[in-house]
Amino acid sequence: MRANDISSWEEWKEIFTNEVYWEAAIKEICKKENIKCHSVQKGYPGTHAVFMIDGVYVLKIFMPLIPNDFYSERDTYLHLKDVNLPIPRLIAVGQYGGWNYMIVTKIEGEAVREVFDKMTESNKIEIARGLGGIIAKLHGYPVGDLSDKMNAYLSSWELLQEERKEKVVKELTGVLPQEVILEIGAFLTNYDEHQWESCLVHADLTTDHLLLDKDGENYEIAGLIDLADCRIAPPEYEWVCLYTDLLSQHSPAMQAFMNSYRPGVKLDAAWRRKMMYVTLTHLYGVNLIKWVLNERGNPIIRSMDQLQELIWPKELGNA
Repeated sequence: MRANDISSWEEWKEIFTNEVYWEAAIKEICKKENIKCHSVQKGYPGTHAVFMIDGVYVLKIFMPLIPNDFYSERDTYLHLKDVNLPIPRLIAVGQYGGWNYMIVTKIEGEAVREVFDKMTESNKIEIARGLGGIIAKLHGYPVGDLSDKMNAYLSSWELLQEERKEKVVKELTGVLPQEVILEIGAFLTNYDEHQWESCLVHADLTTDHLLLDKDGENYEIAGLIDLADCRIAPPEYEWVCLYTDLLSQHSPAMQAFMNSYRPGVKLDAAWRRKMMYVTLTHLYGVNLIKWVLNERGNPIIRSMDQLQELIWPKELGNA
C-alpha cells in the first residue's frame, strides 16, 4: 500500500503501528539516509507512525491525509536549528513510496503521563517553572519568514478564529445544554481583543510530549518532542493544552509556569475570560472541554461562567 492508497483513518489505524507492515520501508529509508538499522521498536501510538531506530533515532512516517503536520514540523525544526532548546535534532526529511518521513535524534526520558502521579507537589512546581523558561525562549525567538511559510498550509490565527467560531457550536451540541451553547455563540461573536501577540507556539503541550529524567528522588526536564502542531498564534494558545492536559489543572504549577514565563503576570478575571475565548477557538479546545467535564463526573452546566470555572478556575489567581 502506498500513501495515496490511504483514504480513511480506519485504513490508517490498521497499519500505522504495525512493525511488520513497515519493516521493508524502514530499512529502505534508513539505507537511503545512510543510517544503520539493527533494531526497530514502535513508538507510543499517536497520530503518525513512529519507530525507534537502534534506540538512537526516531523515524516518523506521516499520515497522508494530514500533510500539514509534516510541513509544520519540518519547517519548525529548520527554523529552530540554531536555537538552544531541549528538542530533538533534525537528521533527515524525505519521501518514500509517497510517504513523507522525518528522522530526528531520540531524547531519553519518560513521558509526563507515566510519572506525574508519582511526583511530589514541589517537583511538579519545579518542572513547571523550568518549562516556563523553555517556552519563553521558544516564544521569544523571532518568527522571521516562518509565518509566511506556515500561512501557505495552515490557517492564520485570524482565520482560525473565524473557522472555529463556525464549528464550535455544532461540536458542543449534545455536550452542553442549548442555552449554554447559545451563550457561548454570543460570547464568541462579541468578544473583542485588538492586541493579540504573535509567536511560534508548540500548540500541543501534553503529557505525551514533555519527557523527564529521574534525578535522585525528583524528576527533571529531559526534552520537548513532537513539533507537528506548531503554528504562529498568540501565547495564550499554548496555555490551553498546557493547563488542562500536561499540568492536569494543577493550579500552583500553572502559577509557577506563568511566573517563570513572564514574571508578575496576573491570572485575573480578564485573563481567565480571555483563556475561555482561546479555549473555544483552539483546534483541540472542545475535546479538552469534554475531557474536563468527564473528569468532573459530567456535571450539568447551566452557564458559560460555570463552564469557565471548571476549565479556568478562580483559584488560578490565588495559587
